[in-house]
Amino acid sequence: MPSDKTSTQETAVPSVVDKPQTFDPLGGLWKFLTNTKVAVVMIFLTLAAAFVGAIFIQAPSWTQGNSVEYSIWLTQMRPRYGALTDFYSAVGIFDTYNSLWFRALCGLLILNTIACTLNRLPGIWRSVFHSKVAMGDSFYANSANRASLAGRIPLDQVLGALRKNRYRITQAQEGDTTYLYADRNAWAKLGTLFTHLSLVLFLLGAVTGMLLGFSNDEVIIGEGASWNMRLGYDFQVRLNDFTEEWYAEGMPKDYASDLSVIDGDQEVVRKTIRVNDPLVYRGVKFSQSFYGVAPAVEVKDSGGRVVFSDIMVLGTAPARAGYQASQVAIGQNYLLTVMRPKDAKGAAAARLEWQITGSRRDQGAMDLEKPVTSGDLELNFRGDREYTGLRVSRDPGTGVIWFASGLMLLGMCSTFYFQRRRLWVRVRPQGVDMAAFADRAVPIQTELQTIASSMAPDSIRPIKDKRQK
Repeated sequence: MPSDKTSTQETAVPSVVDKPQTFDPLGGLWKFLTNTKVAVVMIFLTLAAAFVGAIFIQAPSWTQGNSVEYSIWLTQMRPRYGALTDFYSAVGIFDTYNSLWFRALCGLLILNTIACTLNRLPGIWRSVFHSKVAMGDSFYANSANRASLAGRIPLDQVLGALRKNRYRITQAQEGDTTYLYADRNAWAKLGTLFTHLSLVLFLLGAVTGMLLGFSNDEVIIGEGASWNMRLGYDFQVRLNDFTEEWYAEGMPKDYASDLSVIDGDQEVVRKTIRVNDPLVYRGVKFSQSFYGVAPAVEVKDSGGRVVFSDIMVLGTAPARAGYQASQVAIGQNYLLTVMRPKDAKGAAAARLEWQITGSRRDQGAMDLEKPVTSGDLELNFRGDREYTGLRVSRDPGTGVIWFASGLMLLGMCSTFYFQRRRLWVRVRPQGVDMAAFADRAVPIQTELQTIASSMAPDSIRPIKDKRQK
């Protein structure tokens, strides 16, 4: 009947139902993080971002959180970066290593490196600790590096030859056939893990330094003056004396700063520092960097209270042609600028021009030790004084980076100087078959023939390496 025939034909045709694809966000994320192309791109972007931080001047750490200090510093950068100064500031170019986008790049690179390492870990672990011992006929027949011995050869003789060449041996028995797996420098394969781990630690150390550390290369202290350590610290550093020595030709021979650390109104540390011989206190390092001479200025309020007393290094602020200037914030309302002609000598060096801007504007000149009044402020030029320039830094990631350096050195040495060799040996009554794999730099076929010769030199069957031409 037609209807029955149609029914039979319909039931005979298999139904194909497409399996619905399920959305797996975690699986997709894992594929993304373990992709080596992604790793290459992340490394390139991180290096490019670090390069940006290296070629652009970075804002000193002491300007962070202080809008007045940062505004002064930004003004000093305008002649160099021009109309793009505000744009660079807005996107974090002047604080690259603390910017959100740089931290995000480092975080993604860390996750990518960890994911790639974890993805390779099972295979490396099996290769080092759980390699298969018994291999089939096709394995020995098709191996590029192989050797064969005819006739019965005692097992002890085979084992002795392998141990003589420092191989670690795993043995398995199937009937009258003995299978051997011999491995030399198996642990060297872990060098890859050491190298990957060192990269992660390098990044973690760098991120730790960026988040918890700081660096200020322009700390200037005049003789007899103190500098308040900020950023969560409450001690002061005082310059007791600065000395320099000169060669007869006029070149500087040595310069040193006699520093004291004042903590809780007590001198807790005193040391004379030189280049490469810093003072370290509470994890903060004070290194000798530069020195010079600058005018000392004192500012008092209407009540006679000293609101500023320190040197002002000329040449650190914009000035009109032929002049050098310096600026400092006086409280929250005023910005004091002092200047004098370049190469000023004699009477010209004993005189400073000044300007006050902010909630009011004023300007004038002051001579050595002759106070002048501007509104509720009294200004006094105390003369030129020597100063020391220090690099103040703290990097809690240094220890992590040193450990990472050791791990990387261990990984590289294990990879390049302890090449791995692996041998599979099948001992049967009719003979011995061997196959080998090794790192590229190892002449494994030659080594295999040498081992075979030490087992039974008269029983070797000549076999040509498939990779030899």
